Formats: sequence, structure tokens, C-alpha cells
Amino acid sequence: MPRISRRLRRKMAVEALLRERDLKEIEAMAEREPNVTSALFGLLSEPDALLRWRAIEAVGVLAHKMVEEGGRDGRAQVKDLVRRQLWTMTEESGGTAWHAAEAVGEMLYNVQSLTEEFATVLAGNGDTEPYEAPCAWAVARLANSPARQWLACEVPAMMKNLEHADPDVRGNSAVALGRLGDEAAISALQALVQDEGKFERYDFDAGVLREMTVGQAASAAVAALSV
Repeated sequence: MPRISRRLRRKMAVEALLRERDLKEIEAMAEREPNVTSALFGLLSEPDALLRWRAIEAVGVLAHKMVEEGGRDGRAQVKDLVRRQLWTMTEESGGTAWHAAEAVGEMLYNVQSLTEEFATVLAGNGDTEPYEAPCAWAVARLANSPARQWLACEVPAMMKNLEHADPDVRGNSAVALGRLGDEAAISALQALVQDEGKFERYDFDAGVLREMTVGQAASAAVAALSV
């Protein structure tokens, strides 16, 4: 019987914990085992969308833990992780990190002290395929936090995205606009309230993926901006 490498055992253990959504045990495992974060990043290419999103969620949890327990050194560690993931999104990296943007967005959401430096850098990748939808998601996620102050400049890009052929891009951009708080987006959003295009978003409260239409996202954004 072939011997299973330590790296593969770690990956299998992390995957099993994600399927149970046992984030506390993943935190504990990260204290015992090296490279748990690397195993999570390895799952960003996982075709199982729910497993992939739980890996993204766990990356954010561990980033917060690094800073909470490691202080300045922990912050420096997370900053290095953010930079590495941003690099994987460049042509120079030689690959296509399809979901690195969501991982960076979640790390920034959990370590707010890094958002001034990196939020707009991340969002700036949103005009490059295949990062339009992931970056729109990241803008929406960060706009639901104090980091919103650094993202007001993204309103024009998100409004342009409302005309995109991909419902994932339109939907996530509509969510982002509803959270960015600029009433100038209302008329463009109103034009999409009948849009039946479907996309999925991860529910961080329940740990599940939820399907919605672009029209639902646009209607919710209009309601938020009209208060």
C-alpha cells in the first residue's frame, strides 16, 4: 500500500474539517501543524464551490488569529500572505489564481489595518479577466466594513460592471454598489431589477452558498441606497 505523504495527510485533514465547517479545529491544527494556511490556499482551485468558499473563510479566520496572537509580527505575516496572493494574480506569476482575490478580500476583511494599503490595489485587478467577479465580490465584502472609506473610488467601475455579460459580475457589483452608499448608482441599478441572471454568494453566517438573481441583488441595493 503506497505511503501517504505528510503534505497529503494535512490536505485531507484540512478538507475534512472544512466539510464539517470546524473552524475552531482548523485554528487548533494551525498551532500544531506547519503550513495549514498553505493547504487552505491550495484549495482555492477546488472545483467544489462550497469547499472552496469555506477555505476562503478559514484563511480569513487564521489571518485574524495571526494578528490577534502575534501582534506586529502576526500582521507582518498576513501582509506577506496578501502580497503573495496578489502576485499570483499577475502575468509575471505565470499562472491564473482564479480565486486569490476572494482570499485577499477575506484576509483584509479580518485584518482591517491592512485595508488602506491593499483594498484599492486588490480592486484595481477587477478590470482584468478572470478577476472581474472575484474583485467585485471583494469590494462588496470590504464595503460592508470600515474599509468602505477606501473604496469610494470603485463606484464607477462597479457601475460599468452592471453591463457585463456575466451575471456573477453584475450581481456582485450590484451588491457592492448597495454597500458603497453612492446614490448616483440608483438609476443604473433600477435598470436591472428584472434581470433573471443567477449567481451564488457565500453566506458567512450559515456557512452555505445561496443562489440569487441579479435583479434581487439590484433591488436590495436600490432599497439600501434609498434609505
